[in-house]
Amino acid sequence: MALVSYSLLQLLNARGEDEVSDVLSSFRCERNKDIEDFVRYNTFDFNLRGFCASYLVFDTDAAALVGFYALALKIASIPENVVSKTAHKKLASFGELRPETGCFDLPCVLLAQFGKSDSGIGRVTGEELMAFVEKSISDIQRLVGGRFVFLDSVNEPGLIEFYSRMGYREFGIRNKPAGEDSDSAEGSYVQMFKYLHL
Repeated sequence: MALVSYSLLQLLNARGEDEVSDVLSSFRCERNKDIEDFVRYNTFDFNLRGFCASYLVFDTDAAALVGFYALALKIASIPENVVSKTAHKKLASFGELRPETGCFDLPCVLLAQFGKSDSGIGRVTGEELMAFVEKSISDIQRLVGGRFVFLDSVNEPGLIEFYSRMGYREFGIRNKPAGEDSDSAEGSYVQMFKYLHL
């Protein structure tokens, strides 16, 4: 099995909108309809408007789309009182502590979307997919600097445990906007961050 990642814009330039649309419409994720809907219906618009950069991971042996992730630039507000002394020093080096909020405002890469397609089950692990994410973030860091990545995880124990194994640490809870449709029964996302310097 050979895995390869392409940015959506690379694919658009190489294959054209019709072919890429067909690939995106094949993405299924029964475990998380939010990411399925994003890939199939919103990713073109978000990329063309500069809100994020999306990446598609393929198993070239099976010619199958097996995973997807999207990255964006964002300011994270990480409460000072929830981080270790070691993390505090790193945050102080790269962010700004706002006395009025008690939070470090920190420029970060946001892992905005992350998931395997149903066709990726058994073809790609979460760890393999995360390796592509971290390689892309490393490329971004070489161009613009930075040391941190953060994400908003669906509040499900299995996902939180996976991200924790990948080195992410919880720093807060973000309530879902009113009316947001989601597969999760929970009304919030768990916010997590990681120091990443490759």
